[in-house]
Amino acid sequence: MTVENIQNVNVTPKRFADFQNTLKVYHHVFGSENSLRHYVFHAATNGLDKAISRLGKKLIFDLDKLDQWLASGGAK
Repeated sequence: MTVENIQNVNVTPKRFADFQNTLKVYHHVFGSENSLRHYVFHAATNGLDKAISRLGKKLIFDLDKLDQWLASGGAK
């Protein structure tokens, strides 16, 4: 790739949030902390695991993938 090509590449920044910030942004979807915890607990079966990364005990949500998951109805 030349320098001219690199300058023309549009890079969209990824959107990430921890558990509490995800809850603040999507409070209208999940309603309560317990509701979001339920979806996280069952992430392997409901497909939410694709939007979650774990750093030790901390959960990090990829908000773009979470939006896709919600658009698909919250199912696999």
